[in-house]
Amino acid sequence: QPGPRWWPVTAGLTLGVFALSRPFTALGVALPFAVHGVIILVRGGQERRKQVLRIGMVTVLVASLHFLWQYAVTGDPLMNPYTLWWSYDRLGFGPGHGVTPTGHDLQYAWWNTEHSLRVGLSDLFGWARFSWIFLPFGLWAVRKKPLFWPLVMVFPVLVLIYLAYWVGAWVLGPRYYFEGLYSLTITSAAGIAWLAGWPLSPGEKHRPKQGNRRWRPLSVTFVVVLLVCANLLFYLPPRLQMLQGLYSIERADLAPLQYIEDETPALIIVHPRRWEDFGALLELYSPLHDSPFIFAYHRGPRSDQALVEEFPERTVFHYYLDDPYTFYRLPEE
Repeated sequence: QPGPRWWPVTAGLTLGVFALSRPFTALGVALPFAVHGVIILVRGGQERRKQVLRIGMVTVLVASLHFLWQYAVTGDPLMNPYTLWWSYDRLGFGPGHGVTPTGHDLQYAWWNTEHSLRVGLSDLFGWARFSWIFLPFGLWAVRKKPLFWPLVMVFPVLVLIYLAYWVGAWVLGPRYYFEGLYSLTITSAAGIAWLAGWPLSPGEKHRPKQGNRRWRPLSVTFVVVLLVCANLLFYLPPRLQMLQGLYSIERADLAPLQYIEDETPALIIVHPRRWEDFGALLELYSPLHDSPFIFAYHRGPRSDQALVEEFPERTVFHYYLDDPYTFYRLPEE
């Protein structure tokens, strides 16, 4: 049914802003709803058609700012800034896509996807290989609810489109699929409710079970509680332990900075061996440039001089990770 007039604007703004931060992921999230929107345009009433068009117009207007931003930072509205750092970090297949000489191909796509899904299956609810057990029941429960299917399809669509990206993700879980995890959680919740005999539709009354049938919701609740406890006791602690000191980044990396606290505000030009060395320091840095320390990645003498001129009120130090407790006022020759 048509809702309040501000709903299309809110939906369009939400999706448009999402596209500004993660455009490819936003495309995957939007596709199932776009198909649903096309169906409404073909079969829906006049008011619903207007709402769909409003959502589309607002989304396109906001999302198009992405190309304006790319033009501002690269000089080319179609150039992804990622490629200015790593030229191979681009979508697609063939040479120039990914780190291998032959480039990204379907075999690599399958390996990445299979590994990401295997890790994500365990991480989903922390039930190891049992995280999926309620999904089939959820799919069965919503099979006759067409409004539910765009939600269901977001996750598989994300998996499908990210076949075109050269790298998978598993250290922090399947992060390229994060925005679609609600597909799995809502579907699993529907499966739990269906098994327990609880209502699935808005306004549907809950009728408590009588006799032997009352053991149905109690049994399902017991199983879910058991699985959640198993996650908290056996899966989550070692999984979090795996992330401690990730990329060799630890709180000890910040200790040397206490020796120059009296000389803040300071501009620290970091000469790192690798990006992780620089990333370890960013906890102390505000993107608004109002923190005691501002850290900058050394990119050459001209870049360093431009930074010094940009922040004339700050004490300038050059920091080398090979000698972490020494701060130089001038770069080493």
